[in-house]
Amino acid sequence: MITDWSLGGSNTTGQEVATYWYSTNRRYDYFKEPHLLHTNVNTGHFSQMVWRASRYFGVSKSISKTGKLFVVSYYYPAGNVMGEFRQNVLPPVVASDADPHLSRPPSSKDLENLSASH
Repeated sequence: MITDWSLGGSNTTGQEVATYWYSTNRRYDYFKEPHLLHTNVNTGHFSQMVWRASRYFGVSKSISKTGKLFVVSYYYPAGNVMGEFRQNVLPPVVASDADPHLSRPPSSKDLENLSASH
């Protein structure tokens, strides 16, 4: 289960919440395993959203008596498992006519090659 703090009130949509959580991908380092979850960059929501092994997702929101929005999400199987980030949180792939390999998800070998060049 993941909870988040107030994002701006009761009119916040699910799409806005998802966009906010996903936006932390700019701070995510795809080339190393995090030592501690959320270490200084707070990317746990992003990494769980894209966790390759998670197959089911549920989300709900609630408004507190003081008007704060709380969003709770549930993923199954749960992600953000230490030691499994590199095989479950993959770098973005941009389709390109110039490179036919980019029309498919990256393989473990692709990631090893990418990591070696980083």
